[in-house]
Amino acid sequence: MTQPEFTREVRKLDPRRVTFRRNKRGQLVLILRDGEVYEDVQVRRTFPLSAPNRWLSVCTAEEEEIGLLPTLDGLDKQSRRLLQGELEKRYFLPQITVVHSVRSVRGVIHWEVETDRGPRTFEVRGRDNIRELPGQRLLIRDIDGNRYEIRDYRALDPRTVEEIERFI
Repeated sequence: MTQPEFTREVRKLDPRRVTFRRNKRGQLVLILRDGEVYEDVQVRRTFPLSAPNRWLSVCTAEEEEIGLLPTLDGLDKQSRRLLQGELEKRYFLPQITVVHSVRSVRGVIHWEVETDRGPRTFEVRGRDNIRELPGQRLLIRDIDGNRYEIRDYRALDPRTVEEIERFI
């Protein structure tokens, strides 16, 4: 079996030397200080859970990587605001703040919660869709593929902690 050849070096984008704007069609545009312009770019997190605002991948609409932005720090205010908005849309992750009930019926776990985006009721298929991360953090994926996060489930009331622990 032939090993893949990695000949292209990753391009590091200096936040002080790039600008992000919107074009007339509303697409995100990357402008480099040397005059290069990339229309219709996308920004993705390379480490969405552990380092959400570090090492952001900037790609063309065809998903070819232009470069990595090490941080949002150093960007002008408008560029930073644009990127934060893009990332928020792409990585929509409501924070669960209160759990009203968690119960299982025939292997489907029903959740009634309050989030930072309002009340939600959703269903989860089995324990495999509830992932415990370091720091008592939970990442939950519902039947429709939506994700929710509890930053520290042990900080919730004791009854809720007991209910949740039955499913993790």
